[in-house]
Amino acid sequence: MQSKKLAEKEVISHKNYLILRPTVVYGNNDNSNIGFLIKLIRHLPIIPIIGNGKQLIQPASITDIIRCIVAGLNHDIKGTHLIAGDRPISYIDIVKIIAKTLNKKIILLRIPFSICYFIASLFRLFKSSIIQKSQIDNFYIDRVYSIQRTEKLFRIKFSNPFEGIRKIVND
Repeated sequence: MQSKKLAEKEVISHKNYLILRPTVVYGNNDNSNIGFLIKLIRHLPIIPIIGNGKQLIQPASITDIIRCIVAGLNHDIKGTHLIAGDRPISYIDIVKIIAKTLNKKIILLRIPFSICYFIASLFRLFKSSIIQKSQIDNFYIDRVYSIQRTEKLFRIKFSNPFEGIRKIVND
């Protein structure tokens, strides 16, 4: 995180810059976040859910991020901009969409935050980064954003995460 801040500080020092800050990113050949979740659901009958699973996020399609880069170059867009999907979706709904698309019967295992933090601290003791406290922290609050201004500036319509996730599961 510190290196990102230092890199942004350097980039901002130039007058002609474009920084894109995507939310959770999904796309083909993704091995983290939603891609990792797809792999879990493909192979496991029990899927752990941190907290109640109702936390909202607005995952961004890698295709939309690329479209923003192209639009930024073509239209000389500058500044720092958040990139997100066109609507929020709960974590548990993402799990259900993936399972339904894969035609998989799964069992949802809700794990309280306190147990997740304990597990993360055990992994940290063994110098493993499978699950980190910062990842669990992300499940505490909704991550919902207004994207209309960004869509207008970049002249694109951001993808619907419900449709986008179904598409990458099928690919």
